[in-house]
Amino acid sequence: MFKEVSLEDRKKFYKYEWNPKNIPKFILDSLEYREFAFDYTGEGPSDRYRKFTSVDELERWIRKRYPYAIYSSVAYYEIPEEMDRWIKSELVFDLDVKDLPIRSCKCKKGEVCEICLNDAKDYVFIVLDALKELGLKNIYVVFSGRGYHVRVLDEDIMKVGSYERGEILKFVIASESITFSDDVINFAYYKILKRTILETIKRMDYLEELKRYKRYKKYLLKIISEDNVYKMKRSKIFQEFVKIVTKINKEILDSKVTLDLKRLIRLPSSLHSKVGLICMLVKNLYKFNPIYDARPKIFD
Repeated sequence: MFKEVSLEDRKKFYKYEWNPKNIPKFILDSLEYREFAFDYTGEGPSDRYRKFTSVDELERWIRKRYPYAIYSSVAYYEIPEEMDRWIKSELVFDLDVKDLPIRSCKCKKGEVCEICLNDAKDYVFIVLDALKELGLKNIYVVFSGRGYHVRVLDEDIMKVGSYERGEILKFVIASESITFSDDVINFAYYKILKRTILETIKRMDYLEELKRYKRYKKYLLKIISEDNVYKMKRSKIFQEFVKIVTKINKEILDSKVTLDLKRLIRLPSSLHSKVGLICMLVKNLYKFNPIYDARPKIFD
């Protein structure tokens, strides 16, 4: 589990188990507008600017080369093989477990385990709630192999630029300070911030910066559960804790992925050869268990 896949095992996977029918429909429907890229050695996508006009063509390419990693663009182009004449781009949120600022496990930096994969799921639910608060509906969750991609395909959102995506990102993960005053506050934003505060309180044992607040745990939970803006305004401890939470929140998602209109990300159905799990569309996040659902059967 979580071991790099050998060349022989990659050959077996792409010959016997990989199925192009597992590529999500939203990618197949836009296949000819996307740039595809391939990594054959584990050193990054060296073979780029590929265009495929049919799934059969893509299938032949993959089965012949059994890549280390396969990527497709979040962008749609009129000429994808030249990355020219941009049409629109998915809005993507990338949550990579190895970069989570708080993990309730003993993994070293860069490592992944079942526990921290579960930690990541908790934050994916927060992202999904935030996107629904914004009225977005055409949303897909993809397990990336060691984390999650949340991919938004609402037509209006796909046409916005990097600045607007940055503003959405700030809301989605509640990474900005909030003023608790007796006046009206942004309760949609506060709702998301409250979720991240509760997740941080659950994990305060696992980050040195938070340990001094352990003795205030019940107090902080009481204030946040009451939703009493007056108490929030007067509590110095609460205000201090919220500042740390918003600072942590900035590290949960990879902002570069969200802002980049021409990003390449892993193709669902392909193998993440670094950890030996399949990048795949998640149909039921509550029931999804990557240890079992994303493990290639051919490796058993």
